[in-house]
Order: sequence, then structure tokens, then C-alpha cells
Amino acid sequence: MRLVGLVLSAVLCLAAAPQAPPPQFKTGIEVRRLDVVVLDQNGRPVHGLTAADFTVLEDGRPQKISTLDEIIVPQAAPPPAAWMRDVAPDVGTNDIPTDGRLIVIVLDDAMTSDPRETDTAREIAGEIVDNLGPADLASIVFTLENHKSQDFTADRSRLQAAIDRMRPGPLPGSAASQLASRYSMQTIKKAAEYLRAIEGRRKSIIYVSVGVPIDWNDISSPIANLGAEGVTVNAKENMRSLGSDLHDTLGESQLSNVAVYAVSPRGLTVGMEPLENEFLRALSANTGGFAIVNTNTPEAQVPSIFTATSAYYLIGYEVQKPDDGRFRRLEIKVDRPGAVVHARRGYVAPRPDRRAAADEPEREISPLATAMAGFLPKGDVPMRAVALPFAIAGKQEARVAIVARVQQPAVPKRTTQQVELLTAAFDPDGKAGSRHRQTARVTMLPSGTSQAEYEVLSMIDLKPGRYNLRISAHNPALERSGSVFHDVDVPDFRKNGLWLSAAALMVTPGLMAAPRNALDGFLPSPPTTLREFAGDDEVTGFLQIVQGGKSQPRKVDLQIRIVDGNDTVVHQAADTIESALFSTGRIVEYPFSVPIAHLVEGSYLLSIEATDGERSARRDVRFTRK
Repeated sequence: MRLVGLVLSAVLCLAAAPQAPPPQFKTGIEVRRLDVVVLDQNGRPVHGLTAADFTVLEDGRPQKISTLDEIIVPQAAPPPAAWMRDVAPDVGTNDIPTDGRLIVIVLDDAMTSDPRETDTAREIAGEIVDNLGPADLASIVFTLENHKSQDFTADRSRLQAAIDRMRPGPLPGSAASQLASRYSMQTIKKAAEYLRAIEGRRKSIIYVSVGVPIDWNDISSPIANLGAEGVTVNAKENMRSLGSDLHDTLGESQLSNVAVYAVSPRGLTVGMEPLENEFLRALSANTGGFAIVNTNTPEAQVPSIFTATSAYYLIGYEVQKPDDGRFRRLEIKVDRPGAVVHARRGYVAPRPDRRAAADEPEREISPLATAMAGFLPKGDVPMRAVALPFAIAGKQEARVAIVARVQQPAVPKRTTQQVELLTAAFDPDGKAGSRHRQTARVTMLPSGTSQAEYEVLSMIDLKPGRYNLRISAHNPALERSGSVFHDVDVPDFRKNGLWLSAAALMVTPGLMAAPRNALDGFLPSPPTTLREFAGDDEVTGFLQIVQGGKSQPRKVDLQIRIVDGNDTVVHQAADTIESALFSTGRIVEYPFSVPIAHLVEGSYLLSIEATDGERSARRDVRFTRK
């Protein structure tokens, strides 16, 4: 067993674009940014503070505050219908709110061997997902079996599916358990390292773990004490090694401005508190977070993390000392009686050689790869994308139709431009798999609007599995690029069972699409990313019904329903697909219509469900009648 890199490491496979150095004044004074949580005695955020209310001390010396912004994170309001919360849009976008939180949920399966504690850990993680705000993004990371992870998403169903994949780790005393503690800390370090590139957002790691049994005395003991009575040399060396790992983890978290909130699933302990709890408290406090330990209901205290991070202050202060690679102690004070400050206690200044490396010649990277390689999608060109898997008769691979909507400034006269589209698929281990490059010639006409939109069509063949698709577009004429990241599950259509392909929607009149023949012979007409329709739009749909395996095909009953924002059924239709229709390729193509004209303005859920008496399959698509 080994520590598997984060799913987020897929970006490294694309030779990520170099990060710009922190902003500097003309005098050469660097600006350091801190996010600081200020709570009252009841644990509620304190609002309305100004720069005059803060004092920032670095190594005991006051620093000049140059900027201060109060960030209030949007809170989730209960929707009138459960589907509006639980069903994610099938169209991805790079229009990501900047006022939300980025949360990495680290499930420490390496250190959690007790099945009861594993169950509690899943409950804690589920509560975290339930508390996410509308602008928040979260990811799931495992410390041992990280191929089960989930990259950043707002899709609660995908996050919960990843949580459900957690299983107990190696038993204490086994060969694998001896490395588990290092796996645990190295994962936190890696998560903080990947978050470093993002500025201006509250970045948190919620570490669901029983903790690492670090003995602080052994960490600091001199070499001469190794082998003292009652402690073996190997045990001492292991503790010192863990201490080194902890130092590196704290340093990376502090440098990356990432707060760690530790939540233990172990429950209430009787007598002397275990070393693991001390570790969780120290890890959290030194990074600006807090720990939830020694309680039988840790999931009930998860909302306190979201309350604490629902508002924070982003402080910029001028750093006078040059970078020297040393630890700098921070202390942030607030001139407000009873206020409690949560902020990192220090950071390790970058080494001078890191700055020198930034001056070295950079390797040329294509605009498409650069747009795709970011930690979050690049929004220089507004984009939306949908990925639609369909079965291919006689083949294990599925054909995934890619539709990318691109927005750019309108043109004053008829103009033909060339647009390049690159789609790359990454598996749960972050390994790059299939990729497809498409070039489209787009002819745009002048209009009365400031923006023009068009759709680029492409396809990629993928084996069954979970993928994170990174789709980037580049327009050489404008020298601008953008990207959108999109998760897709590709079914094993040949496996015994009843399957539905993706549900593609088509609309007339629609957006200009190119190349028009990209999906010929595959779909009856080009699908669209549009999910907002006017009353006079003609909207149709298309999907496949597939019976995998070699058993005799069965009759399939099909139900199509549309429910509104109050969860009221406003349209319902039924159909029966006779078994004989599956005799060729075991695939039935099924077109259908969406009665837009009969709907009032509002949000809707289109649900298509197939059953054969024993098995069932379902597809959901959200849309809006404007």
C-alpha cells in the first residue's frame, strides 16, 4: 500500500502554468495576505471591523496593514423542493463564485481501523456536505485509498458517493499500519500544497481522523536519549520522523494560508486524554482552525465550523524582512472586548532559491494546456460544457459527446474565426487517459448584443469508470482561452443490467454549433448546453435504453415526469419498449419531446425512469422555463 496522490494532482500531468509571485509595492515591500476569523464569546462572527481594530505582529513587531476586506459567505436557504438541492445541473460552468469556501474533506482511512469509528467518520463527512453553502466547493480525499476520492464539486450526490466508499484501514500492529500515520500527515501537506495557488478565498481542510499518536517529548528529545529504558531506538526514530512530518505539514499549511479543522470520530475518552487528541488540537490551532474531540456526537458540532467560517477578514500587510526560509511567528490582535481570533500562528517564509527559480526561462506551454492546467477552471473565456455518454454496440467503450458553449465579444461585421477545443479525461488516481482535440470554424454575424455565443461539438471514447473531464477552448484571433471541469460517470453498458445513456436535449432555434457534422451518425441532431428555454422554443430529447449481458431481453416500462419547484408533477407520460426491439445490439434509441409551451416560468426537473420488473435506471435533467 502507498500514499496515492490527490485527485487534484491531475493538474500536474498537464505541466501547470507557473504561478505569479505575490504582489509587491514599487519600493520592493511584499504584501502578505491572511484570512482571519473573529468570533464573539458565543462563537458567532464579529462584523464591521476596520483596519484600525487589528494589530498584526510578526516576530513580535507590528506590521503595517495595507488592505482589509470583510468577506461574508452566502448561506444556503432551504429550497422548496428537495431535488433543487440534491440534483446537480448536468451542465458544468467556469463561472464559479469567488465568495464561497474551498473545503478539502480529508477522510483518514489510513488511521481509522475500527468499523464503528469509520461509520461515525462517514456521518461527520455527510454532515459537512449538508452544511455546504451555495457558493462552496468541496472535495473528498482519502489518506490511504485515494482512488476513491472526489475532486472539487458542488454536486452533493458525488460528494456523498465518495464518502460512502470509505472503508476501515489496516489493523493496528500490522505492517501497513506502521506507515499509516505518515500517510495521514503527508496527505494534509499535499492538500495544503495544492491549495497554495488560490488567493482571496477561505481555504479549509476538515480532517476527519482519530489522530496521530505523537509524543511531543519524544519529538524534542536529543539524539543522546535515543534508546532510553522503555523506549526502543526504532520507536524513538519513528517518533522523530513523525515530528519532522508534522513540522513540514504545519509549514505547508501556514504558507498556503489553509486552516485545518480536525474532527475525531473516536468519541468520549475516560481518564487521561490520548495523544491523538493533543495532535488534533495542535494541528488545528497552529493553522487557524479548531478541533472537535472527546465527544460522542462530533457530527452535531460540525455546524460550528461553518458558523466560524461564514465571515472572515482578508488582511494584507507589508512585510519588511526579506525571504530567508525561516519560520515567522504571527500574532493577530483585535481591539474588541471578548473577541476570539482564529488565524494561523506563523508561516515559513519562502527560501530565496524559490524566488530565483521564478527568474529561470519558462518552458513554453500551449494556451489549451495552460487553461486546462489550473487548479480551478480558467474563466477568461466564459464557458459551459456537458458530457453525454452513449453506448456503442459491441464495444466496451462508451462514446461521450462533448458540447462546449463559448462566449466572446460580439463582432461588428461577419467574421469567421477558428476555435480549438481540447478534452482530456483523468481517472480517480489523477492519471491522464484519453484526450481529443477538435478544431471548429465559426462564422459569426453582427448583432445588437455585446456578447456572442456558440457551441463547439466534439466526442471522446472512454472505458467504463469515473472521470474528471477538463475541457479547454482557445481562440487564436482573440488570444484568449478558457476551461471548464466536468465530472462524468461512464457506465459499463455491456455488463448485465438495465442502463440509460445520458439524456441529450436539443432546441430550435438554438445556438450556432460547429462543426455541424461532428456528431453525425451518432445523434439525430446536435445537442445543446442550453437549459433555459422560452415558451416558443421547440425542445426535444434523446437517450438510449440498454440491456447489457447475455440474458434474454425483457420488456421495459418507461416513465417521463416533469416536476416544478414545489415538487408538483406538471407533466407525465408513459411508454413500453417491447423486448423484441432490443434484439439488435441490445440498444434502443428513444427520442422524446419536452412540452415547454405548457409550462409557466420557473425551475423544473425532467426525470426519465426505466424498469423491467426487477431492475431500474434513471436520468435527471434540470432546466428553466423563462
